Amino acid sequence: MNEEEYERMFVLEDFYWWFRGRRKIVLSALKGIKAEKILDVGCGTGGNLNLFNGFVVGLDISLQALKLAKKRKPNAILCQGEAENLPFHNESFDLVLALDLLEHLQDDVKGLREMYRVLKKGGNVLITVPAYKFLWSEHDEALHHFRRYSKSEIKVKMEEVGFTITFLSFAIVLPFFPIALFRLLQRLARRTETKPKTSLIILPPLLNELLYRILLGEAKLIERGISFPFGVSIICRGVK
Repeated sequence: MNEEEYERMFVLEDFYWWFRGRRKIVLSALKGIKAEKILDVGCGTGGNLNLFNGFVVGLDISLQALKLAKKRKPNAILCQGEAENLPFHNESFDLVLALDLLEHLQDDVKGLREMYRVLKKGGNVLITVPAYKFLWSEHDEALHHFRRYSKSEIKVKMEEVGFTITFLSFAIVLPFFPIALFRLLQRLARRTETKPKTSLIILPPLLNELLYRILLGEAKLIERGISFPFGVSIICRGVK
């Protein structure tokens, strides 16, 4: 992404229903898990850095994103680096987050291996990824994704590197149908010569709040261990 796109993301992360709701879902999926040292791989502009207390490190490949993350949280510990080559010692963290990151990696298994390496034994990893290949659209192209995932693919790759999966579910459930319809229409209407655009459209405040409230309800169910059969995203928790 360019500087303008990062600036837009920095603003959106504070109020947009998707980011606010996903943060609630992430916290619900981690309910009861204690971690003193936490790594957010692909932290972007830092929207998730305030989720946790204690020793939290944010890593991103983009210096521009890290500058914005520092603006959001001046005392944050930030590091520029690649997810496939994490600049940390073995078994350095109790919890690793990779929120909508793996789809950006050409070698996602290598990224998962690095997360496994820097986790302490008994430590947890939590990932979110976009679901369903048939939902591929210019939104994915604009965000420089390599792929969308199925639950079985995530399960196989997580277990391949050594993680034991403790929770696996679809997420962003009720908005699935309007989003799927929008992506289909977007694909049909797109002209191949146009620059791809994301689907992060600013909504009327009431609709934005309604969608957030829907995800808040979803987060409460995930907190109880309920796994959903479909959704726009996949959330997976694993332990080393």
